Amino acid sequence: MKSFFRLVLAAGIVAGSVDVAGAATSTATLSVSMTIQSTCAITTPNPSLAFPVSGNLSSNVDAAQVFNVQCTSGTPYNVGLDVGSGGGTVAIRKMRNGTGAGAPTIDYTMYRDPARTQVWGNTIGTDTLTGTGSGRHMNYATGALSSLFLAFAAAPVLAANLQVAPVTLEIPPPGATTTVTLKNGGDRPLTAQLRVVRWRQVEGEDDYQPTEAVVASPPLAELSGNQSYTVRIVRADQSPVVEEESYRLIVDELPSAAAAGSKSVNLQLRYSIPVFFYAPDAEPPKLTWRFRKANGRIVVTLRNDGGRHVRISGLKLKDRSGAVVSFGNGLIGYALAHSEAQWTSQPAKGLAGDTVALSAVSDQGPIDGEATAER
Repeated sequence: MKSFFRLVLAAGIVAGSVDVAGAATSTATLSVSMTIQSTCAITTPNPSLAFPVSGNLSSNVDAAQVFNVQCTSGTPYNVGLDVGSGGGTVAIRKMRNGTGAGAPTIDYTMYRDPARTQVWGNTIGTDTLTGTGSGRHMNYATGALSSLFLAFAAAPVLAANLQVAPVTLEIPPPGATTTVTLKNGGDRPLTAQLRVVRWRQVEGEDDYQPTEAVVASPPLAELSGNQSYTVRIVRADQSPVVEEESYRLIVDELPSAAAAGSKSVNLQLRYSIPVFFYAPDAEPPKLTWRFRKANGRIVVTLRNDGGRHVRISGLKLKDRSGAVVSFGNGLIGYALAHSEAQWTSQPAKGLAGDTVALSAVSDQGPIDGEATAER
């Protein structure tokens, strides 16, 4: 996303001497503009999340960490945490005391809320933290809970310092290349790995597959402290784009040698950046909404019959009785061209009626419409 600011200045020219009657005035327009590229950065005031030193654990032990997310104003974002280098799942992560196969482990869980009820993972629309950038730092706290009976002491680790801009890539025809800028916001060197996957939606779910049609060059970048580096994204397929092609650029900050074998949680960043190559005269999004109740939650399906993708934020449903189901104020996800996407709410009561009012914000502007109940 790019934001454009334009300032128009009027320049006046007075002809002749001030004593001459009937002097003429002429004006011209000077156009001044600035392009703001969407970007996000994550920083942590404390570079480690360490549980208190404990003996045999007879009850859960809590710990918390605060980090800052700063995104360009109006940029929707998702913050996800993967399982980490210790293995396990996002529901039950593992820390290892050592690197061998028989190294002892301890289970822990990361949460998005102070009450420790919402597991923090990296599946968009399910367990990530969402928001919309304001240009200011947004402070978030992560809660962690350990649950095994094993003595374990944590050691400091390096903070995540990788920054990537822009956070969305749209390449109009007949373009075949674009660039992203990597920045190391810290003093220590880091290594970033880049790869591109094909992005489709199958039965409402995102599907990612390896591809050679679009590549990152170079695929590996080493950045010294406070260095910036430009990477090219190239569509290697020489055939014309006949309908919008969707990809994801995956940028991983690789673990450093200093973090190897660490006994605490390592915050390495992964960026998943949408990449779109669209066709000439592609039709705009054509949206149809449906909803249903499943397992105490509301599932919304969005059908996009247009030739361009649509990005959805701030989705809400409201029935005639005034009951509201909100999917959050931040980014919900995308509906790709000629595809369906679906999103599931938090536990909610049912919505009455065959149709409900629907409101959301897209990259094309506000949406006010209706969703039809599935039968």
